[in-house]
Amino acid sequence: MKSEVNGLAVETILTFDRIERKDTKLFLSRNGKSVEVKITSDGFANNHFENPRYSVTYEGGTFEYSLKGHACWAYSVNLALLMIGAYTH
Repeated sequence: MKSEVNGLAVETILTFDRIERKDTKLFLSRNGKSVEVKITSDGFANNHFENPRYSVTYEGGTFEYSLKGHACWAYSVNLALLMIGAYTH
């Protein structure tokens, strides 16, 4: 994503790296730096998290977001890319 801040171009590159299912974690990169997303939920049924909560660790800090409803792994990756992009760009 690209934007302009005070006349300067700002670019953020987000990429999905991998899933660690046993630890319920997603790993992404933001401008080459690792981003870890830990998923907790009320349950996991039919390949979907129930009321998932996401905790993002990036550059020593954390932020959290949640979803009321259900999300599969792929939708969780999509949410992570959107939230990390919005929060850090």
